[in-house]
Amino acid sequence: MSSAESQSPGTNGADHVRPLELKDEPLDCHRPLKVRVVGAGYSGIYLGIRIPQRLRNVDLQIYEKNDGAGGTWWVNQYPGVACDIPAHSYQYTFNPNPDWSSFYAPGSEICAYLQDTAETFGATRFIKLSHEVISCTWNNNKKRWTLSVRRVDSGETFEDDADVLIVARGTLSNPSWPSIPGLQDFTGEVMHSAVWNNDYDFKNKRIGVIGNGSSAIQIVPSLQRVEGTQLSCFVRSKTWITNPFGDVVMEKLGLDPKKLAFSLEQRRDFAQNPDKLYEFRKEIEVDGNTIHEVSFRDSDMQRGGMVLFREEMQKRLALKPEIADFLIPSFGIGCRRATPGPGYLEALSEDNVNFITDKIAEVTSTGIKLETGKEVSVDAIVCATGFQTSKGPPFTITGRGGLTLAERFTPFPEAYLSMAVDSFPNYFMMLGPNSAIGSGSLTSILEAEGDYIVKCIRKLQKEDYATMTVRPERLV
Repeated sequence: MSSAESQSPGTNGADHVRPLELKDEPLDCHRPLKVRVVGAGYSGIYLGIRIPQRLRNVDLQIYEKNDGAGGTWWVNQYPGVACDIPAHSYQYTFNPNPDWSSFYAPGSEICAYLQDTAETFGATRFIKLSHEVISCTWNNNKKRWTLSVRRVDSGETFEDDADVLIVARGTLSNPSWPSIPGLQDFTGEVMHSAVWNNDYDFKNKRIGVIGNGSSAIQIVPSLQRVEGTQLSCFVRSKTWITNPFGDVVMEKLGLDPKKLAFSLEQRRDFAQNPDKLYEFRKEIEVDGNTIHEVSFRDSDMQRGGMVLFREEMQKRLALKPEIADFLIPSFGIGCRRATPGPGYLEALSEDNVNFITDKIAEVTSTGIKLETGKEVSVDAIVCATGFQTSKGPPFTITGRGGLTLAERFTPFPEAYLSMAVDSFPNYFMMLGPNSAIGSGSLTSILEAEGDYIVKCIRKLQKEDYATMTVRPERLV
């Protein structure tokens, strides 16, 4: 280190000499930093690509608790799992896939796409599978994060540290189990849509499906078609089942919006004509980005959409109009996540499906008892009850002064640009609070967030800052 002195006027008007410390190193030096990422799904893989591409002197490690990369698309393996937005707008901008088999790609294809992208672009070398982060604590003296990590296969726990901590675990990773008395006493099969038992044989079984969100809407048509099944769908909420997203674009491009599968000829055409694939992607993106007004209360687009979707739902439920009477909401589109749900309403109309709106009182050893006193006997219970999207990670994150992220997120989570929180230095989130805006491409959002975080890391390196923390007033 070398030092220099600068002369400046004091606050009392008298001049004084103030020493100025200068580092004996180039101005464009990139200080070595340790960066740790939690999660190897869409967000974590993106960081595993961009950080080594755009930064140097970074010790990067990505911890993934599952035994495969892919995030929610590795975890969710229920029958019928698929993307419920057009697949061509649910991919990385730098790695377009011409070979999606369907307009709404199956989950297995999305998982394979993510793993292939990670391998092709070099992110795999940074991913440690079967490593579960248990806690993260900020050490204000060392200006570093201390991570407690468990090796899933052996149960062994070890500590790691990092200059920068990035939680990239998304919002669809912590299953939300229903709080129903007696659920643990049921003697049949119980599973969550995100904790699926692929070995269970549903043939000739009586199945209770709890929920009617995005997962249930895909599960019900798949199980309804299994030989000998009898489904009881327990529904308490109304929901908008929309037309397929992008149906107007498909018609514009000469495609039948009712035929969701892409033929081999169409896929080959996309692969051989990159410009055609680009134009298709662009049309899909524009369509997705211009429907945001549908979520504006009492807007012309919302009112028009409600009329259109109500008529379509009534038409598809013509065999059982009583279901339409219950299911169609009076609230505007966007109050609850809308979904196209191909085949869901048709499945509800089948003879082997019971639509039950009475509230559940408890689960017995052999079935589900309603508040009316009636008991529905079932062999298996499927909890399609979603995820804990409004909470922080399931592990403890402790920032300055012993403040935990769970405490900071009480009574509700808030963050700067959905990525940073005051009192948590050098801490970033991918797809944090309020990231999903209800329209457009989620992957474009996560790429923008990842690029911003990369710039923050570069600033820490080049300007030799020990920490970077958002000011509390920026969150107000």
